[in-house]
Amino acid sequence: MANSILGVTADGRKIVMETTPGPSSYVQGGFNYKMAQLEHATVISITNNKGLISVASYVTASKNSLTIVVRGLQYACSVTGLADELAAGVDISGCTFTIIAIGD
Repeated sequence: MANSILGVTADGRKIVMETTPGPSSYVQGGFNYKMAQLEHATVISITNNKGLISVASYVTASKNSLTIVVRGLQYACSVTGLADELAAGVDISGCTFTIIAIGD
């Protein structure tokens, strides 16, 4: 896991980047991740290396504990529709999530 402080805001909050692998068995409703560098976090950005859909609006935070909901397209890209949450049990351990957050 790579963690780094990217900067500090004028009011003293840290901007950090942390990475974590996905779980070997995804649970619907999202997987949990605890920010190592912050006690209170607001996620600014979340990306991954496999093209799955994980955006800040799919993340809920309680202090420094995040619940990350992951979505994927279950149909041809030419079809208009929303991305569905991954099914329970899907192995996304080969997917690395990069989280940028701000907090204290």
